[in-house]
Amino acid sequence: MSRSCCSELLLGVPELRPESNGIVERFNGTVRDESNDQYGANVLQAEQIVDHYALRAFEVNALDYLQKPIERERLALALKKARSRLSETAPAAAAPTSRVKTRQDQIFIKDGERCYFVRLHEVQLFAVEGNYARAYFRDQKPMLARALNHLEQRLDPTQFFRASRQHLINLEHIQSISADLGDGLSVQLKNGMQIEVSRRQARALRELLEL
Repeated sequence: MSRSCCSELLLGVPELRPESNGIVERFNGTVRDESNDQYGANVLQAEQIVDHYALRAFEVNALDYLQKPIERERLALALKKARSRLSETAPAAAAPTSRVKTRQDQIFIKDGERCYFVRLHEVQLFAVEGNYARAYFRDQKPMLARALNHLEQRLDPTQFFRASRQHLINLEHIQSISADLGDGLSVQLKNGMQIEVSRRQARALRELLEL
């Protein structure tokens, strides 16, 4: 717990204890023994000091006000209040600012010296190439400095389907689908490319496309 939090939680005050020969005032490490004839004056002084600290606690909006000797139960209760206050005032996790891009969104692609603006419904597929991905649209195949996993998270899953670890295909550009060995599927795109769909993803594709 930070020092600032503790300073607003606990405020030390003088301890006055009646003794046989008077009272003992403990404040800031000093001890002073007074005789009985000055008892009234010392009590008045102590009350003024206690009032000062109580007012200070109110001013700083303290969670609790503990007097010496501090009881273990009261201290535990004060710490519980502090933890509750900290949990209430803790900043909420920042909401993600990025949104899923839909088919009508236009994206910007820079591959070397060439730049492209293309709407997502024109993109036929994204394919892994090294650590990045290559976009296929019209007769262009520029490279994106993005991993395929990143693209999958940013794109509408009802528009782009992860056929395998290597390919993210646009469902609008599917020409035909045929069964493959081992319960897999083979997808032919309108641009003539043949994409093999893994067995696990073939099941997901069937569920996505069926009525």
